[in-house]
Amino acid sequence: MTTRYFNLSSIRAPHLFGAARKLIEDGQAEFAVVVAQAAVEVGVERAVDIALEMRDVPEDVSSWIETSTMRSWSPTNPNVRRLWKALVGYELGSMEGWAEYAEGVDHRHRFVHRAGGVTAEQAPPSSMPPSAYSNGSRSRCSC
Repeated sequence: MTTRYFNLSSIRAPHLFGAARKLIEDGQAEFAVVVAQAAVEVGVERAVDIALEMRDVPEDVSSWIETSTMRSWSPTNPNVRRLWKALVGYELGSMEGWAEYAEGVDHRHRFVHRAGGVTAEQAPPSSMPPSAYSNGSRSRCSC
């Protein structure tokens, strides 16, 4: 098996992270954590698409995985974490910045599910993993 790398900048959603930063500047940190979480989920879905393609998974199987098994592309979703581990060979939780990301998810849940407040200090990018918004990040795939 060969280890391949793909550049995470190709899966980022910079427009969403930009919108999150603007929301923070505008004093709306609560909404920023929601937008940043959406950006991360878009990135995870794109990364899984790339990994499926790198593994030459047939299109019909890829479509089934994406539509039948995933309700959410959140990296905290156990199905997403198992799929990621199977495809790329390491745990999502082992990525740089995981603790900060998990903290950001807690802030998002507090706002979305309990109408709790979020401060600018708790909002992204401080609560997002560096790999989510840096230009040079790479991820490995043993495919």
